[in-house]
Amino acid sequence: RLYIWESFSQRLLKHPLSGYGFDYASSVQTKDKIRVYMPNKNPHKKPQLHPKTFNLFSSHTHNGVLQIWLELGILGLALALCTIWILTKRIALNRNPAERFCAWGFFLYYMCVNLVGFGLWQKWLAATVILTLLSFLCVPDSE
Repeated sequence: RLYIWESFSQRLLKHPLSGYGFDYASSVQTKDKIRVYMPNKNPHKKPQLHPKTFNLFSSHTHNGVLQIWLELGILGLALALCTIWILTKRIALNRNPAERFCAWGFFLYYMCVNLVGFGLWQKWLAATVILTLLSFLCVPDSE
């Protein structure tokens, strides 16, 4: 993933303010070459690292922050960070311990998936978010 992040970061540096537009990350095909050093596989030889070149092929950033910035620019990233800040404040201010516990659990799950997951606009992830939000809205308030 580090090589993928580096490849998409190089693209980001070309348009950091405006980004490339919604869903750009899934439409681009990186064709960068990476050089890594692999150990020799012969157990009878002295351990050495040998350079090997691979084609890096990825059409997704595998990082939510990078994807938002790449697609929506710095303004989109700022809006996303403000949304996260407002959401964490609302969770922290919830007086019901059970609701707060569930909300923190879902929030942390979602953030972890977005930091290393395939991409932000995955249908299963959007469905999970919508169903979870609906479940929070449908549960009656407990006094």
